[in-house]
Amino acid sequence: MTGYELLQAKVTELAKELPGITFGYIGNCERWGDDRSWSIFLPHPGRVGRWEDAVYLGPTKKMSLVTEADWPELEAKARRLYAREDRRDIPEVSERNRKQDEFNRIMGY
Repeated sequence: MTGYELLQAKVTELAKELPGITFGYIGNCERWGDDRSWSIFLPHPGRVGRWEDAVYLGPTKKMSLVTEADWPELEAKARRLYAREDRRDIPEVSERNRKQDEFNRIMGY
């Protein structure tokens, strides 16, 4: 089982307990290469997603290195973030969030 297949299976199983989480990437796969960054995405109803709404897993080339031994730490982080209802107001990102909210308001998002 590849790292991708392992993570897909684990996130699918975890989503039964934590509805709304998904596994995917941000980026592109072009003729010049693959710049995708993979994450476990957490639900964020009613607003634009932010960095604290995801568990970052790394670039595609790192996916082949993921093993069963890596899952407990990733799962624990996903559970911890999922349980936080105050994700919008994590102190280290609250200023960035305020600026993003202002930008979204100006842009009409």
